[in-house]
Amino acid sequence: VGIVIPYNNEKLLIVSAYLPPDKLLIIEELQKILSVHNKIVILGDLNCKHRAWNCPTHNRNGNILLNYIMNSNININFPNEPTHYP
Repeated sequence: VGIVIPYNNEKLLIVSAYLPPDKLLIIEELQKILSVHNKIVILGDLNCKHRAWNCPTHNRNGNILLNYIMNSNININFPNEPTHYP
């Protein structure tokens, strides 16, 4: 789900996204979202776990996302503490 709002004489796309933990992150689908506008914020749960953003473990999707952002102009903002406690 997304919404485009005016922002400093430009448009800002805000996207709410969810990727179930059993699904593979497909970079081409992420690139489609990122190609819509110059300014984009993606919020939600992509179930991409990696130690690079304070997760205690990592998973395949986390590795895929980390490899993608290392070669792009994308920032991931994450909390300093876990967001899930068993």
